[in-house]
Amino acid sequence: MGMPLPWALSLLLVLLPQTWGSEPPSMRLKARPGNSGSSVLTCAAFSFYPPELKFRFLRNGLASGSGNCSTGPNGDGSFHAWSLLEVKRGDEHHYQCQVEHEGLAQPLTVDLDSSARSSVPVVGIVLGLLLVVVAIAGGVLLWGRMRSGLPAPWLSLSGDDSGDLLPGGNLPPEAEPQGANAFPATS
Repeated sequence: MGMPLPWALSLLLVLLPQTWGSEPPSMRLKARPGNSGSSVLTCAAFSFYPPELKFRFLRNGLASGSGNCSTGPNGDGSFHAWSLLEVKRGDEHHYQCQVEHEGLAQPLTVDLDSSARSSVPVVGIVLGLLLVVVAIAGGVLLWGRMRSGLPAPWLSLSGDDSGDLLPGGNLPPEAEPQGANAFPATS
């Protein structure tokens, strides 16, 4: 007969750490605006096993609390966790996040992500301004060229366009096609 389900489950839970060993977390510390002049620091740990993990926030290298922590499972059997700490806006760069885990030989300390300092909007603004400058410069150059009597490189304003697509267009009348698709001569 088969083993009872609760006993098999407890055996699995005992053997699982031995077969998996431990997997250290990868870490990230980000900041976002909070309420009334504060910022919320989020320290996140990803893809670690076993689920036991200890967060600590450091302010200028000194312990500043653990924040509000939460842990959850991933679909692959590993875990993720995060801790939130509300700080005074403008002080975010004074903080670090430290985590202790069985898979780490010593505590892992991470600084505030540079992406948390909002570099994506800056890049978009710079690229947008560059595009505007190029468009204005092209318009000024085209205006100056046309004002001096030169046509725009892609326009022919002199009226010498014969409509020919290939060089040597002016064919003699005897070389004109006279087949069924030719236009009849008008007098």
